[in-house]
Amino acid sequence: MNAANRFDINIDSVLEAYDSYFIYQEQSSRIGKISEQYTNDQYGTLLVGLGTYYLKHQDYNRGFELILNGLDFVIKIKNKDSVLECIKIFEEFRCFAVEEAKLRYKKMIREV
Repeated sequence: MNAANRFDINIDSVLEAYDSYFIYQEQSSRIGKISEQYTNDQYGTLLVGLGTYYLKHQDYNRGFELILNGLDFVIKIKNKDSVLECIKIFEEFRCFAVEEAKLRYKKMIREV
């Protein structure tokens, strides 16, 4: 996601092929379970990256949904860096947000 967002690469076909994998799930490796904090941070980063990608490619409904879901998630896990990233991205694209998205965002920001 980072490369696609940084270098404006179209990865729509990849995202479609792996869409069913973009759900939260515990991770493990050969040496055992990966920490919940790490998994949470990675999932939050994924939501923000996907949201950013769709906003940059003018799929505003999907992009705002992912950014707001990401913001909700990273607020719950108290990941301050990702909260700030969500705020930055939302504000950058705010002019394209529907009123419902703006109200949801406003409500979440009050919790921070």
